[in-house]
Amino acid sequence: MLSNLPRKREKIDEPTTLRKFLRLGAEKYVADSYARGEVTLREAANILDVTTRYALELFWDMGLTGNVGAGETIWIIQYSQS
Repeated sequence: MLSNLPRKREKIDEPTTLRKFLRLGAEKYVADSYARGEVTLREAANILDVTTRYALELFWDMGLTGNVGAGETIWIIQYSQS
């Protein structure tokens, strides 16, 4: 069914494909490390050579919400108010 639809093809050469593939792999690896709490958001952004905000949005797009739990968030709020 879908094979009958006309396809818009993006012309990609081998070096471009490899760069994209490596970039996606690096992003996934760093995102997994961030999700496990092995690196901070800032460290993840530095590894990927992007801004912290970009890294956060990238991780949101990957379905990650962060590595700070509700208990830690409440503690931080209480600590900052004292």
